[in-house]
Amino acid sequence: MSSMSASGSTLDRFLASWVLGRRTPEQAIQWAISALEDGCSDLAVAAIAGSDATTRHEIDDGISSLLRGRNKQLPSPDEALKILVDDCAHRIPDGHVDPVRGAWFMWELWANEDENSRFLDQIRLFIDLASECDDPGPHVATYRADIVEEAHAFIGRGGLQLPL
Repeated sequence: MSSMSASGSTLDRFLASWVLGRRTPEQAIQWAISALEDGCSDLAVAAIAGSDATTRHEIDDGISSLLRGRNKQLPSPDEALKILVDDCAHRIPDGHVDPVRGAWFMWELWANEDENSRFLDQIRLFIDLASECDDPGPHVATYRADIVEEAHAFIGRGGLQLPL
């Protein structure tokens, strides 16, 4: 496989979203098409891109083939949450994710995927800081910077700690 999007974190993010049911078969096909457009030459990715799958089961077959070829497994739901939260935390400081949007994304993962108190305790500061940005004013810039700082600290602590 060449560079792509089916390598490294893009594949991991896709698989994490897939495990959590956050992607449809149509989105899986589009992901595979994008991977090919980005230079991926993996035959399993090409098979997904060229499929006319309409069910998760049909896409699962292609994903299984992709994972077998890489000697990988699908992440567990907790591992999927860690992948998505940690990726978001990494992308906040580098400017790929707006700090407030990133913090709300973490909250949304907690609220919709796993309302576990251990998960909430680990991302609570992000949520608290984002909440402070709801009311416009000069304080928002400070809280945005605080979210970036917390993202650095969160990453430094190893990201989301499992088990949840």
